[in-house]
Amino acid sequence: GSTDNALFTIDGANLKTTVAFNFEAKSSYSVRVRSTDAGGLTYEKEITITVINVNEAPANLALSITTIYENNATSAIIGDLSSTDSDIGDRQSYTLVSGTGSTDNALFTIDGNQLKTTVSFDFETKSSYSVRVRSTDAGGLTFEKAITVTVLDQNDAPTNMAMNIASIYDKNLVAALIGNLSSTDQDSGDKHTYSLIGGDVTAFKISGNQVLADLVYDYGTKNIYNIIVKSTDAGGLSINKTLTITILQTPSLSGIANLPRNSKSSETGQNIVISKGFSANLNISSSNIVKYEWSPSAGLSATNISNPIAKPTQTTKYTVRVTNAQGISTEMYITVTVLEDYNIIPSNVISPDGDGVNDFWTVENLSTYPNNEVKIFDKSGRMIFNIKNYQNTWNGQLNGDILHEGAYYYIINLGTGLPRKVGYITLFSNK
Repeated sequence: GSTDNALFTIDGANLKTTVAFNFEAKSSYSVRVRSTDAGGLTYEKEITITVINVNEAPANLALSITTIYENNATSAIIGDLSSTDSDIGDRQSYTLVSGTGSTDNALFTIDGNQLKTTVSFDFETKSSYSVRVRSTDAGGLTFEKAITVTVLDQNDAPTNMAMNIASIYDKNLVAALIGNLSSTDQDSGDKHTYSLIGGDVTAFKISGNQVLADLVYDYGTKNIYNIIVKSTDAGGLSINKTLTITILQTPSLSGIANLPRNSKSSETGQNIVISKGFSANLNISSSNIVKYEWSPSAGLSATNISNPIAKPTQTTKYTVRVTNAQGISTEMYITVTVLEDYNIIPSNVISPDGDGVNDFWTVENLSTYPNNEVKIFDKSGRMIFNIKNYQNTWNGQLNGDILHEGAYYYIINLGTGLPRKVGYITLFSNK
């Protein structure tokens, strides 16, 4: 009967414990006690000590599952609560309480021993929540603990789709880029593929995220198109959206040849003709254009305006790229044909009186042919002026004196084997 003697001690007539007993571990202990009288005689007896059970507080609590996928239903069950309690069979009740870790209590509720949500969670908004739970046993003793609930990401469908530019000028090239598609998706970095599933599907095609022209549009025939585009994310979820594409009327580009007193003067058009050394006025007629880009720059008075003057030395095809206020661009073309027709225009009068009008005999466009030679004769056939590469400098004088009024004859040679230009000059003077 001395099995448990080591757990006890005797102090005088008092039997004392040397440890704290736990009813749930062992409820009965046996000791053997000896009584010795003053004469040394003894008596021994086995004594049984019974441990009486008392209520003990819970020692811990746990949630069976601490994760939940986003986009859950409200009132979704997260997991079951359980407690660690040395009182076997003790019953526990659970409540959400304030304290450390109770930040998100309002988003949860407890039904029996089940922790439930009161909202639908979104991983991209917040991925971790904290609640503080109290476990109360049947005797009213408690234990509290903060529990972290983790929201798991799952694939979300795209929520919207857009095209950065939804217009194109007519007279376009087939396969011209109209705009780039993009998707709104909660899943950061998700990739999307696009396909045409309805609307004017024969008028467009999609390559990657680009919407391309699949025919040449004519503003006058049709200027509004609708297409239904499907955006599919990497997980296979998708959204469909109807997009409207507007066809804009291409600006008008024309030119006017500047050929005064010449039978080859060109009418206004998209392909014009000038004599070498002359110029043409180019003009774009349109509204809402904010940027002009002409090329090549050779022979142009400016490359960033709507109406440059073109004076090329050889036949040139000019390209102009125009951009409107919405950032939509198109290109147009005009050819300026340059004729090597030796189109020089001599004046037929000179009046060297110092009034600034006709003081010199001029030959328009002669500088284009610098190998020229000019000869001027009086009515008797005497040559009174002769010069190569004439610069419009003859002032009606001979040896410093102004010649008499009358008619004078000129010959202009432009080069070996080239036709000559001949004619008469009328000189007005006081003589």
